[in-house]
Amino acid sequence: MRLSSVLRYRSSFTLYCQSTSAARSTAIPIPPPRVRVSLAARHQPWPSMPNPAAWNAVLEQYARLHNPECELPKGVHLLSDSKCVTIFDGYEKAKYHFLVMPRYPFPLESSSSPSSASTSTSISVPSSHLTSLEALRKSPYCLRVLHALQEQARQVQEMIEEEMLKKEGWKWPIHIGFHARESMRHVHLHVISSDLISPKLKNKKTRPVRTKTF
Repeated sequence: MRLSSVLRYRSSFTLYCQSTSAARSTAIPIPPPRVRVSLAARHQPWPSMPNPAAWNAVLEQYARLHNPECELPKGVHLLSDSKCVTIFDGYEKAKYHFLVMPRYPFPLESSSSPSSASTSTSISVPSSHLTSLEALRKSPYCLRVLHALQEQARQVQEMIEEEMLKKEGWKWPIHIGFHARESMRHVHLHVISSDLISPKLKNKKTRPVRTKTF
Protein backbone atom coordinates (compact mmCIF):
# COMPACT_ATOMS: atom_id res chain seq x y z
CA MET A 1 0.00 0.00 0.00
CA ARG A 2 1.34 3.43 -0.92
CA LEU A 3 2.14 5.98 1.77
CA SER A 4 -0.48 8.41 0.42
CA SER A 5 -3.17 5.72 0.69
CA VAL A 6 -2.16 4.91 4.26
CA LEU A 7 -2.34 8.58 5.23
CA ARG A 8 -5.79 8.95 3.66
CA TYR A 9 -7.00 5.82 5.52
CA ARG A 10 -5.67 7.10 8.85
CA SER A 11 -7.25 10.50 8.27
CA SER A 12 -10.64 8.95 7.46
CA PHE A 13 -10.47 6.67 10.51
CA THR A 14 -9.60 9.62 12.78
CA LEU A 15 -12.55 11.65 11.48
CA TYR A 16 -14.87 8.66 11.99
CA CYS A 17 -13.74 8.24 15.60
CA GLN A 18 -14.16 11.95 16.30
CA SER A 19 -17.68 12.03 14.86
CA THR A 20 -18.65 8.90 16.82
CA SER A 21 -17.30 10.39 20.04
CA ALA A 22 -19.20 13.63 19.44
CA ALA A 23 -22.41 11.74 18.78
CA ARG A 24 -22.01 9.86 22.05
CA SER A 25 -21.42 13.05 24.01
CA THR A 26 -24.56 14.70 22.61
CA ALA A 27 -26.82 11.66 22.96
CA ILE A 28 -29.87 12.15 25.17
CA PRO A 29 -29.40 10.18 28.39
CA ILE A 30 -31.94 7.45 29.06
CA PRO A 31 -33.91 8.24 32.22
CA PRO A 32 -33.83 5.61 34.95
CA PRO A 33 -36.91 3.40 35.20
CA ARG A 34 -39.66 4.60 37.51
CA VAL A 35 -39.63 2.89 40.88
CA ARG A 36 -43.10 1.85 41.98
CA VAL A 37 -44.00 3.20 45.38
CA SER A 38 -45.26 0.92 48.13
CA LEU A 39 -48.97 0.23 47.94
CA ALA A 40 -49.32 -0.09 51.71
CA ALA A 41 -51.55 2.40 53.50
CA ARG A 42 -49.90 5.65 54.55
CA HIS A 43 -52.53 6.68 57.10
CA GLN A 44 -52.43 10.27 55.92
CA PRO A 45 -55.52 12.26 54.88
CA TRP A 46 -55.68 13.66 51.37
CA PRO A 47 -53.63 16.87 51.05
CA SER A 48 -55.62 19.97 50.19
CA MET A 49 -55.89 21.13 46.58
CA PRO A 50 -55.15 24.71 45.40
CA ASN A 51 -58.92 25.31 45.17
CA PRO A 52 -60.28 23.13 47.95
CA ALA A 53 -63.81 21.79 47.59
CA ALA A 54 -66.25 20.80 50.30
CA TRP A 55 -65.06 17.71 52.16
CA ASN A 56 -67.65 15.48 50.48
CA ALA A 57 -66.85 16.81 46.98
CA VAL A 58 -63.11 16.10 46.97
CA LEU A 59 -63.47 12.97 44.84
CA GLU A 60 -65.54 14.88 42.32
CA GLN A 61 -62.75 17.46 42.13
CA TYR A 62 -60.13 14.75 41.64
CA ALA A 63 -62.19 13.11 38.87
CA ARG A 64 -62.28 16.35 36.86
CA LEU A 65 -58.50 16.79 36.64
CA HIS A 66 -57.13 16.70 33.08
CA ASN A 67 -53.84 15.05 34.10
CA PRO A 68 -54.38 13.33 37.46
CA GLU A 69 -50.89 11.81 37.60
CA CYS A 70 -49.37 15.30 37.64
CA GLU A 71 -52.17 17.37 39.16
CA LEU A 72 -53.17 15.21 42.12
CA PRO A 73 -51.42 15.98 45.42
CA LYS A 74 -48.26 13.97 46.02
CA GLY A 75 -48.93 10.47 47.31
CA VAL A 76 -52.55 10.30 46.13
CA HIS A 77 -52.38 8.95 42.56
CA LEU A 78 -51.84 5.26 41.85
CA LEU A 79 -53.19 4.50 38.39
CA SER A 80 -55.19 6.21 35.66
CA ASP A 81 -56.30 5.92 32.05
CA SER A 82 -58.70 7.85 29.82
CA LYS A 83 -61.78 6.63 31.73
CA CYS A 84 -60.80 5.92 35.34
CA VAL A 85 -58.41 7.03 38.05
CA THR A 86 -57.33 5.10 41.15
CA ILE A 87 -56.17 6.87 44.29
CA PHE A 88 -54.96 5.89 47.75
CA ASP A 89 -57.88 6.15 50.17
CA GLY A 90 -57.30 9.12 52.45
CA TYR A 91 -58.79 7.26 55.41
CA GLU A 92 -57.54 3.72 54.87
CA LYS A 93 -59.39 0.97 56.72
CA ALA A 94 -56.86 -1.77 55.86
CA LYS A 95 -53.25 -2.31 54.88
CA TYR A 96 -54.25 -1.88 51.23
CA HIS A 97 -57.16 0.42 50.43
CA PHE A 98 -57.82 2.24 47.16
CA LEU A 99 -60.67 4.05 45.42
CA VAL A 100 -61.34 3.58 41.70
CA MET A 101 -63.38 6.41 40.18
CA PRO A 102 -64.77 7.24 36.74
CA ARG A 103 -63.13 10.36 35.35
CA TYR A 104 -65.14 13.30 34.10
CA PRO A 105 -65.62 13.64 31.26
CA PHE A 106 -66.04 9.88 30.91
CA PRO A 107 -65.62 9.38 27.13
CA LEU A 108 -67.98 7.21 25.12
CA GLU A 109 -67.86 5.98 21.57
CA SER A 110 -70.49 7.66 19.42
CA SER A 111 -72.13 4.29 18.73
CA SER A 112 -72.69 3.77 22.49
CA SER A 113 -75.18 6.61 22.68
CA PRO A 114 -78.67 5.16 23.28
CA SER A 115 -80.31 7.97 21.32
CA SER A 116 -78.07 8.35 18.28
CA ALA A 117 -76.03 5.71 16.52
CA SER A 118 -74.91 7.71 13.48
CA THR A 119 -73.39 10.80 15.09
CA SER A 120 -69.65 11.35 14.66
CA THR A 121 -69.22 13.78 17.55
CA SER A 122 -67.60 12.62 20.76
CA ILE A 123 -69.90 12.27 23.74
CA SER A 124 -69.43 11.61 27.42
CA VAL A 125 -71.47 10.47 30.39
CA PRO A 126 -73.29 13.46 31.96
CA SER A 127 -71.71 14.45 35.26
CA SER A 128 -75.08 14.11 37.00
CA HIS A 129 -74.97 10.37 36.25
CA LEU A 130 -71.73 10.01 38.24
CA THR A 131 -72.63 11.81 41.46
CA SER A 132 -73.62 8.60 43.26
CA LEU A 133 -74.10 4.90 42.75
CA GLU A 134 -77.87 5.37 42.79
CA ALA A 135 -77.63 7.96 40.00
CA LEU A 136 -75.37 5.68 37.98
CA ARG A 137 -77.76 2.75 38.31
CA LYS A 138 -80.46 4.84 36.59
CA SER A 139 -78.11 5.90 33.78
CA PRO A 140 -78.29 4.28 30.32
CA TYR A 141 -74.47 4.28 30.46
CA CYS A 142 -74.31 2.33 33.72
CA LEU A 143 -72.75 -0.85 32.33
CA ARG A 144 -70.14 1.12 30.38
CA VAL A 145 -68.94 2.83 33.52
CA LEU A 146 -69.08 -0.29 35.67
CA HIS A 147 -67.06 -2.32 33.18
CA ALA A 148 -64.34 0.35 33.09
CA LEU A 149 -64.25 0.48 36.89
CA GLN A 150 -64.05 -3.30 37.09
CA GLU A 151 -61.18 -3.48 34.60
CA GLN A 152 -59.06 -0.97 36.51
CA ALA A 153 -59.99 -2.52 39.88
CA ARG A 154 -58.67 -5.86 38.64
CA GLN A 155 -55.39 -4.19 37.69
CA VAL A 156 -55.13 -2.73 41.18
CA GLN A 157 -55.92 -6.12 42.71
CA GLU A 158 -53.10 -7.72 40.73
CA MET A 159 -50.68 -5.00 41.86
CA ILE A 160 -51.65 -5.54 45.49
CA GLU A 161 -51.30 -9.32 45.27
CA GLU A 162 -47.89 -8.93 43.65
CA GLU A 163 -46.71 -6.75 46.54
CA MET A 164 -48.23 -9.11 49.12
CA LEU A 165 -46.24 -12.03 47.72
CA LYS A 166 -43.07 -9.99 47.41
CA LYS A 167 -43.15 -8.49 50.91
CA GLU A 168 -45.08 -11.05 52.97
CA GLY A 169 -44.58 -14.27 51.03
CA TRP A 170 -48.31 -14.94 50.80
CA LYS A 171 -51.51 -13.18 49.81
CA TRP A 172 -54.87 -12.76 51.50
CA PRO A 173 -58.33 -11.87 50.16
CA ILE A 174 -59.03 -8.51 48.55
CA HIS A 175 -62.57 -7.16 48.45
CA ILE A 176 -63.94 -5.04 45.60
CA GLY A 177 -67.25 -3.27 46.15
CA PHE A 178 -69.26 -0.13 46.84
CA HIS A 179 -70.29 1.28 50.20
CA ALA A 180 -73.92 0.59 51.01
CA ARG A 181 -74.15 4.17 52.31
CA GLU A 182 -72.02 6.73 50.49
CA SER A 183 -70.70 9.79 52.28
CA MET A 184 -68.71 11.27 49.38
CA ARG A 185 -70.03 12.70 46.13
CA HIS A 186 -68.98 10.91 42.93
CA VAL A 187 -69.07 7.18 42.25
CA HIS A 188 -66.11 5.33 43.76
CA LEU A 189 -65.30 1.63 43.94
CA HIS A 190 -63.35 0.34 46.93
CA VAL A 191 -60.45 -2.11 46.54
CA ILE A 192 -59.53 -3.14 50.08
CA SER A 193 -57.60 -5.99 51.67
CA SER A 194 -59.47 -8.15 54.16
CA ASP A 195 -57.04 -7.65 57.06
CA LEU A 196 -58.73 -4.40 58.22
CA ILE A 197 -55.51 -3.36 59.96
CA SER A 198 -55.58 0.40 60.41
CA PRO A 199 -55.36 2.94 63.24
CA LYS A 200 -58.43 4.56 61.63
CA LEU A 201 -60.58 1.71 62.98
CA LYS A 202 -60.26 2.72 66.62
CA ASN A 203 -63.65 4.43 66.55
CA LYS A 204 -66.83 2.58 65.60
CA LYS A 205 -67.87 5.55 63.47
CA THR A 206 -64.91 5.03 61.13
CA ARG A 207 -65.40 1.31 60.63
CA PRO A 208 -66.34 0.26 57.10
CA VAL A 209 -70.02 -0.20 56.37
CA ARG A 210 -71.10 -3.36 54.58
CA THR A 211 -70.45 -3.03 50.89
CA LYS A 212 -72.40 -3.90 47.79
CA THR A 213 -70.27 -6.47 45.99
CA PHE A 214 -69.27 -5.66 42.45
